[in-house]
Amino acid sequence: MEMINVSIAVMAGTPTDTEMGVNLIKASSLSSQQIIPVSISKNPREQTLFQTRSYDERHAAIKKIVNVLKKKNVSYLFVYCNSLSSAIDFELLADTLNIPIVTPFMIYKDIAHHYQKVGVLTANAQGSAGIEKVMVHSNPKISVLTVANISWVEAVEKKLEPPKIILRYGLLETIAFFENNRTEAIIIGCTHFPYFLADYQKYTELPCIDAGEAMIETMIEYFKTTDKH
Repeated sequence: MEMINVSIAVMAGTPTDTEMGVNLIKASSLSSQQIIPVSISKNPREQTLFQTRSYDERHAAIKKIVNVLKKKNVSYLFVYCNSLSSAIDFELLADTLNIPIVTPFMIYKDIAHHYQKVGVLTANAQGSAGIEKVMVHSNPKISVLTVANISWVEAVEKKLEPPKIILRYGLLETIAFFENNRTEAIIIGCTHFPYFLADYQKYTELPCIDAGEAMIETMIEYFKTTDKH
């Protein structure tokens, strides 16, 4: 496939997952002329505070940012943050502002049809609630078991070694919990967590699913559709 030249804004909760989103795009066939990183907050706890503000405040703040991005000729918005995707109705924003927006939640809608019971690792309760909502609405028969811990996010922000994060912050216990409850897969429901995903996967035969690559594929399809018009 030929490299596609588009202008993409990568929006995430903190500079760390924003950078991870940028790197994901750079490693794909989406070679944009310009990638604009947009971090909503300085750190994970500040981001959680933002996500727990009133919906009108959150929506107005993100809408203002997207309008500024459009003035910079941004063609697409890549929202690389699960809890932020839960805090904002990006589908409504995409329709209102007429800009294609890709979020992890678009991927979870499809994943939900393939399982009856899944485990989910998230950064905070905002992410947990949002992922459960989108999956249950997509598949009313699915059971969603979630474990949230902002300490995992902070450990990634500090760039601790992945094996140490797994062993010191209770992640092995989450595997035991999910396996004992007979989940069929584990959703990596925070964009910080691919940082330790390879090490986490070593401890379980359950498939650990990261939405990142599917988000890239969705972005490419969006571009193809838009390009035809």
